[in-house]
Amino acid sequence: MTGNDADEPLSPQLRELVAELDAWLPAQPEEELAEHVLPFATEWVLRDVEGLDVDRLIEEAKVWVLATPMPDRVLLRFRKDAEFWVAQRMLMDERHEPDWERARATLASARERIGERAGLLEREGFPNVAAGFRRLLDETAGGEPPADPVWSALALRIVEPFLEDPVNVIPLVTPSLPPSEQPAPEPE
Repeated sequence: MTGNDADEPLSPQLRELVAELDAWLPAQPEEELAEHVLPFATEWVLRDVEGLDVDRLIEEAKVWVLATPMPDRVLLRFRKDAEFWVAQRMLMDERHEPDWERARATLASARERIGERAGLLEREGFPNVAAGFRRLLDETAGGEPPADPVWSALALRIVEPFLEDPVNVIPLVTPSLPPSEQPAPEPE
């Protein structure tokens, strides 16, 4: 999905995954709903957030992880270190200076996309996931980058593919390609 496709129906594969999440969420404590939907919400909107240069950030994250010595990559805290580093890079403009106004606008765009997806999920018959998205927006209202949970989760979605295997950092698939950009299966 792209930014203007919030009304586009869900693909069959995404519909199946959302149905599982929608069935699972009612059994979870209400105070944990936002935490449970945060990874999905931020992955789904990542490439649609205005002001977020995802391709540049993915490349920078890859270089940063590769430049990190192997002994540091296996530390338990490395995931948080990588998330923090990308969250800081997301603040920077082309002169490598913090641009707080752009960062706030980017966070607002992410929140707006999550809200649009909540509406789509509601219309498509997934009220529990939609409610989780809305709760996430309520709980993070007024947050500021880089401390905002949505901002941090976007940063983690960017660097996450390079954290799966500390030895073989480069993932086999480019992270976060939308379904419309997935490579077609090769004919047999």
